Amino acid sequence: MNFTLLLSALRARFRVFFLILATTVAAAVVASLLLPKTYVAKVSLLVDGKDEQSLQTTERRTPERERTGYMQTQVDIITSPKVAQRVVRMLNLADNPAAQAKVGADGFDPRGTVPIEQWIADRMEKRLKVDTSTSSVVQLAFGASDPELAAQVANAFAKSYVDTTLDLRVEPTRQASAWFDEQLKGLRVKLEQAEQRLAAFRQEHGISALEERYDVANLQLSDLATTLSRNPGAGAPPTLAEILNSPSLQNLRADLQRAEARLREMSSEFGVNHPQYQHQLAQVESLRAALAGETRRAVTGVDETMRRNKARQEDMKAEMEKQRAHVMELAQARTQMAVLTHDAAIAQRTYDEAMARYLSSNVESRALQTNVSVLDAATPPAKPARPRLALNAGIALVVGMLLGLAAVHLLEMFDQRVRLIEDLAGDIQVPLLAVLDKWNPIADRLPGPDIRRALPGPG
Repeated sequence: MNFTLLLSALRARFRVFFLILATTVAAAVVASLLLPKTYVAKVSLLVDGKDEQSLQTTERRTPERERTGYMQTQVDIITSPKVAQRVVRMLNLADNPAAQAKVGADGFDPRGTVPIEQWIADRMEKRLKVDTSTSSVVQLAFGASDPELAAQVANAFAKSYVDTTLDLRVEPTRQASAWFDEQLKGLRVKLEQAEQRLAAFRQEHGISALEERYDVANLQLSDLATTLSRNPGAGAPPTLAEILNSPSLQNLRADLQRAEARLREMSSEFGVNHPQYQHQLAQVESLRAALAGETRRAVTGVDETMRRNKARQEDMKAEMEKQRAHVMELAQARTQMAVLTHDAAIAQRTYDEAMARYLSSNVESRALQTNVSVLDAATPPAKPARPRLALNAGIALVVGMLLGLAAVHLLEMFDQRVRLIEDLAGDIQVPLLAVLDKWNPIADRLPGPDIRRALPGPG
């Protein structure tokens, strides 16, 4: 069916079309007038990212993805059963059947297993609408048959959400503060034990300036090692050349050589029995005895020197070993004291960090406000939001026109009539006898008042 045929069918069945259209619009208007009125109250909340009651002074920018997740979390908190049940308790709706009917929470079955507060909260959640945008403002809207009650419930939802947010912030920090308080007692005991062990170790070893004592002892050990290395042969026996080249022996040897030379001269001049020869011989023997005695004394002195040097070397080695043991003891004491000092430092740092966390949790657990504030409180609406008479009438008008056109189309399908020549274009299996022109009475074309019509008019 083309547009021309549709217009011709609509013109022929205009009464049906108008009746359906009028009935649909009238039904929508009557239903809109009979439906109970719903008043929607709105409240605006500002969800700020800053927290004025926090010890954290550094402020960081929240990424867009985290901010979107944060806002969605706030919406989930607003629509949670905990917030709705707090509203029920705040407005005492469990004991007010009239208010329950106005907020759409009537019809409770006492025989059921669901508590009445949860029942009312579940019904109220369905009427609560939460809208967010790219800003930090959240819109809460609640509908009820009473404008005053709608505003009260909307404001109650806002206050319940703020209180719940405060509880969610304060309760964990209060628990954390109590936990840190218990932990601080044990950490304080550990810190005192570490400091006592360090103090006892210092007192036991008489350590006042361990680093200085260690440096002095190490320097003394280096001096002993240097002194010992400078006299590596202090205990070695002297050589024969060293003994014979001593000044006293060289003088005696020279005197002996001169006396022997004089003795040889006198042996050629005098006989062996001559008194002078005997005297010179006695002098030579005396010099030889003196040389032998001096040689023995030199060797004995060298042996004594060797023994003294060897004893001194042994004493130096013993002293160096003793000093080395003392240095090792100081090094071990320094290592042990470093461990004890490190343990005490760790215990102190852990205690300080725990104390800082405790103070932060203790301060934040006493917070009186959150980063959520009421921007615009809800007021009783002057006009109902539902039903919308004009909107419903407009929708009914469109629906009625569609229903009318559908009815006309169905009637044309079951009752086909020829109104235009285009109706004969289809295969209707009817022979075509003639085509009538536009009706023109014969009286308009022939003279005489008694001329009758030759054919009836079409239609």
